[in-house]
Amino acid sequence: MLMPPTTRLILLLGVGLCFGATPALAADADTEAAEIIVTASIDRYAPRTLAATRTDTPALELPFSVDTVGAALLADRGLVSLTDALRTVSGTNPVGGIGGFNTRFRLRGFVAQTNLRNGYRQGVAWPVSEVQNIERIEVLKGPASMLYGRLEPGGAVNIVTKQPDVARNFGSAGLMVDDDGLVRGTADVNLALGSGIGLRVNGVWENGDGFRDAVANETRYLAPAIALQPGERTRIVIEGEWLDRDGVFDRGLAAAPGLLGLMTDLPPGRFLGDPADNFRNETRTITARLTHEFSDDVLLRMGGGWGRGDARGAYFFPVGGGATVPLLTAGGVLNRRNQITIDREDDASAQLDLVVKARTGGIAHTLLISADWSENSGFSTINRATVNAPVNIFAPVGGALYSPTTAAIVGSRSRADGLGALVQLESA
Repeated sequence: MLMPPTTRLILLLGVGLCFGATPALAADADTEAAEIIVTASIDRYAPRTLAATRTDTPALELPFSVDTVGAALLADRGLVSLTDALRTVSGTNPVGGIGGFNTRFRLRGFVAQTNLRNGYRQGVAWPVSEVQNIERIEVLKGPASMLYGRLEPGGAVNIVTKQPDVARNFGSAGLMVDDDGLVRGTADVNLALGSGIGLRVNGVWENGDGFRDAVANETRYLAPAIALQPGERTRIVIEGEWLDRDGVFDRGLAAAPGLLGLMTDLPPGRFLGDPADNFRNETRTITARLTHEFSDDVLLRMGGGWGRGDARGAYFFPVGGGATVPLLTAGGVLNRRNQITIDREDDASAQLDLVVKARTGGIAHTLLISADWSENSGFSTINRATVNAPVNIFAPVGGALYSPTTAAIVGSRSRADGLGALVQLESA
């Protein structure tokens, strides 16, 4: 039987005390008791976090709240989504997102429109992250998120990816099957190629149903990374990521004012779209980072990246809410309408950090001088029907027809450019 580490530690210490007390009870014994030393580590807490200050300050010295979810905890809980990973972090709640195809969070009441990845902003429209390539997750709470510019004051979520090791070879593979029909295969391979070069590749293939009726998704993911370490004080990392998700668009259950009891009586798995609903999201990113230590007290960190997210789908969504066309009737009829969407987003960013450490008397100082640039652009086209396709929530029937011939086409383009500078001084 496997015991928790704390229980095992207590039992071993108890055995050691018994052996140590034996010679005192038997004075005529000539044998000397053997010394038993028990060591154990039960701490999975990450002592440092880069997201909080961008200076790698120990977490115990931070004047604000930072929660860290490490790789060991992710593995212990068998988590396969970023949403599940942060459910136990206080002040953090998942946001429904777009049909379950993106990952956003509400931090202390504010919705974070995007997440950070190794301290760099991700694209706004489709911030999807695959748990297989996550080393740890840092949740920075409160207005300290201003360190990253265009972020909400509630906080920020920073995803730290698995990094190549230039010194050793290792690998692992996994297979997960659950009672909902999910099949998930994973692989993680690291190769030390010599001369300070390391290559690491993470991959995922996932297919299966969830607890929602008629909702199934397939995920294909590949994340290669290469590290170049020409010297002890210099490291270059280039990372790529490709994620392709294809499945059923699911907005969950609609909340109708005054008729919430009808929805709460439904089984959690009730799907009110159509089995023919579909949605596909494909993201590609590439990033490069350079870290160089001029000395023990001066560090230069610079990097940049580019990403593109494409999404297209055809699905039904709830409509109504007025007196003429109610969202939901007392008899359980939900008004819906269908649409076909095509979206694309491009995101580019660059960041430069200079960290200088110094002491004056007994006080240690850390100075951060930083500059960043970003450009985000995209377009969206919606082919939306003008005719409703209602469904009975107690006995939904699939096979409703899409009506592009009676649809209204709505298009939009967006662009946002950002340029920022920051000077920060820590003293302790």
